[in-house]
Amino acid sequence: MAIINTTSVSKIKVLNSGDQNVVSEVEFKLESWDDTDKTSTLKTHHTSFTLDTSNVSSESPGWVEYSDLTESIIENWLGNEFTDRKQSTFNRHASWIQETPLVEKNLPW
Repeated sequence: MAIINTTSVSKIKVLNSGDQNVVSEVEFKLESWDDTDKTSTLKTHHTSFTLDTSNVSSESPGWVEYSDLTESIIENWLGNEFTDRKQSTFNRHASWIQETPLVEKNLPW
């Protein structure tokens, strides 16, 4: 049994500021499952982060155009807060998955 963990951005909210698209909120979907039975063991958690947008504009140092954003860039913006929350969630998922009493298996023949 191996536990698979995935992270993906599920929503992005930007300030209503015209064409600058200053990212204000990001929601992630964190999923974990046992690789022998995803259907029975899948755990999903949505978690949101609010970014400090004070004094941010397309003139700010390090500005990234919205069309150039990647999940990795957003994760880096969030730093340890994201890393810690992700690890805590995956730990909770793993505990639940390991305590699941029954999972369906394919027939051995």
